Amino acid sequence: MPSSEQERLAVIYQSFKDAFARRAKDLKDAQTAAQANAILKNVHDLELAYLTAAKQALDKNGPAIEAAYDKAVAAKTAVDEAYAAAKSLAKRIGLVGDLAGQLGELVRKASGKP
Repeated sequence: MPSSEQERLAVIYQSFKDAFARRAKDLKDAQTAAQANAILKNVHDLELAYLTAAKQALDKNGPAIEAAYDKAVAAKTAVDEAYAAAKSLAKRIGLVGDLAGQLGELVRKASGKP
């Protein structure tokens, strides 16, 4: 069954909400300015994906969109598992960055943007 517009928006929103909630601890754990900047950039990118998705209809369908949705869900699962397993901050930053990229791709495809 294809994903719905509401499911797509929900995974984007939850990803941003989780990253925002984890931000303070991640910043506390940061050992370099580069890590702190990467954390803030990831949260910003997730917020941008959510705000963009909230303004646009994510109602396009097709195999490419379902593949993008599946990749976004898998990326979110990887982030959640990394936090649950207390993986290194560098690993978590990388996974959240990947998630932001996957969500951006989902928004682009599901809204019909080239």
